[in-house]
Amino acid sequence: RGVTVMPNGDIFVVTQDGEHVVEKFNSSGTHLATLRGGPDYPFSAPRFIINDGTNIFVSDFRLNSIAKYTTSGGFLSVFSNNLYDAGKLYSPEGVAYDPDGHLYIADGKYEHPRIQEWDANGTYIGTILDSTQIDNNNMLALAFGPDGKLYVSSYWRVSVFSETGEVWSLDYAIFC
Repeated sequence: RGVTVMPNGDIFVVTQDGEHVVEKFNSSGTHLATLRGGPDYPFSAPRFIINDGTNIFVSDFRLNSIAKYTTSGGFLSVFSNNLYDAGKLYSPEGVAYDPDGHLYIADGKYEHPRIQEWDANGTYIGTILDSTQIDNNNMLALAFGPDGKLYVSSYWRVSVFSETGEVWSLDYAIFC
């Protein structure tokens, strides 16, 4: 489901062909490495992947976690919880970086949908949107546009949110 391209051209791809791994290729398509999780942490259902130019982050839907790697594929850490509470992860899907370097995670896909904000070290900052603000319990992918707006995709639509002060509000939705 996920793909990310590093500044040097290396490509990381999440596979769901039964192996549940992340494959690394160079820009010519040569296979360089396979990421299978970390020590005592094999992937169960990796979904989306993103990089901040220095590190790679992979969401794992079944393990309720985000795994952090170096660009060479070395495992650094994991933040996970398996709870609905704020600051915990439950079924994370899409991940995105904002211009300030904060990680946004679409979480709680089927129950208690929300988008949480974390720093790159796995410290919870806050929930920016929750089920009272979003009518979208099938959030899949997140992206920030050059306009600073947050784009949230689901199976049927793309919702566009903007921040005014501390409040995120729905600007519009495109139905597919």
